[in-house]
Amino acid sequence: MNASQRLQQLRSLRVQIAALGVVKCRMSHERVVLAGDPGLPIRAHSSADSYRRIGLCPPEHRARQLGCSHTAARIWLGDAIQAIALHAAEHTAERLGEELRTLDNAIHLLDHRKGEAEKTLAHALSQAHMLGRDAASLATLRQTEDELRDMEQQHDAYVEGIAALRERVLGELDALMEQLADRHSRFPPKHTACSRESEPPDIVSV
Repeated sequence: MNASQRLQQLRSLRVQIAALGVVKCRMSHERVVLAGDPGLPIRAHSSADSYRRIGLCPPEHRARQLGCSHTAARIWLGDAIQAIALHAAEHTAERLGEELRTLDNAIHLLDHRKGEAEKTLAHALSQAHMLGRDAASLATLRQTEDELRDMEQQHDAYVEGIAALRERVLGELDALMEQLADRHSRFPPKHTACSRESEPPDIVSV
């Protein structure tokens, strides 16, 4: 791959990464659907011990959200970091890659924890309604609500972290493109003469 092709690859990657969004959704898809005046959780048809959730955002929306636990967007960010590794200092790409892996794992683990906590909250709401809001049910409710609030704030922090990482990746891509463009302008590729029957080579202007 020559300098022009590498430059075009980096430009394409930058467009993809710049289009990725970061939204503090607080993993709302795990929330249990409540109905009626007392706001009781709705049971799921699949299992007596599960509840109906708000559910995931549309696939086309999730596909571009870096903070979502059900997205491939962070794979694109990883692809950009791998491209950076081919041109930048090795430690730079390693540091970016490690941060991405840490955030990715943390988001997935938090999603699982929040799903279980929302289930606990739904069960406590049902128990409080059946038992007349007894002290034990109310204590579980308050504790679980506090835990969920902490988890949502933690997800906010992860979203801010992934947003900062995206900006650093974009900065590294910009620096690499500037280097390649400068190198290409100072040392343009040499082409051999073409015969009349052959097509001239493609030349990318920078």
